[in-house]
Amino acid sequence: MAERLIRLYEVMSRTGLSRTSVYECIAAGTFPKQIPLETRSDGRASTVGWIASEVDVWIKAKIAESRERPAPTGARIRENLPPRL
Repeated sequence: MAERLIRLYEVMSRTGLSRTSVYECIAAGTFPKQIPLETRSDGRASTVGWIASEVDVWIKAKIAESRERPAPTGARIRENLPPRL
């Protein structure tokens, strides 16, 4: 099966991340890197895309990570409140 490339707006739509957050996560090494689709005469990328399957893997990992953490219970939340006066 051929890999599908997606552009930034689809990445944002699929993940719920803002443009800034996408690039911050890439810089932190926690999100798949973009690949250049076109380059300018100076060699910099002018158009980039992401491999859809890599973004999908990231989404599935985030879902799995959220399911591993125990959900807060009412008792835990109340523990952090000061006593009533």
